Amino acid sequence: MNETLILVPSRRKWLLLLLLFSCFTAGGVWMISEADRNGWWVAGFFGLGIPISVLQLVPGTSYLRLEPTSFTCCSLYRKSTIQWKDVQAFGTWIAPRARTKMVCFNLRPECPKYKVGRKFSRVISGWDREIPDTYGKSAEELVELMEEWRLRRSR
Repeated sequence: MNETLILVPSRRKWLLLLLLFSCFTAGGVWMISEADRNGWWVAGFFGLGIPISVLQLVPGTSYLRLEPTSFTCCSLYRKSTIQWKDVQAFGTWIAPRARTKMVCFNLRPECPKYKVGRKFSRVISGWDREIPDTYGKSAEELVELMEEWRLRRSR
């Protein structure tokens, strides 16, 4: 298997979030203009989402690259590469408050990476690590794809 597959975040999702953050920020500015001090919190909080949304639309900022021996998650230019041989399983987890289904994975016990973070993450979700996006796929589709690549590698 010499192929490489690169998945990128959904542009539609990030354009919609940019629109949403912009509208709420504008609402906060309007609140400020009406002498409502809470508008500062609204504008400040949602205003932070605007540059993040814009950055997510820049090519190369975030992606998931699947390669024969490893996969790389890149989120806002921060990269993390995991070897397929170090992964025990992939699955989904629903974040309780956000009710967002996330793709997660457990590393093999002998894998030395992320020892401290793994323990903390496992207490919260039952999983060692998560993948930061579903890249235009459903969580189930992405788990199926990741498991397929992992199993192909372990043969």
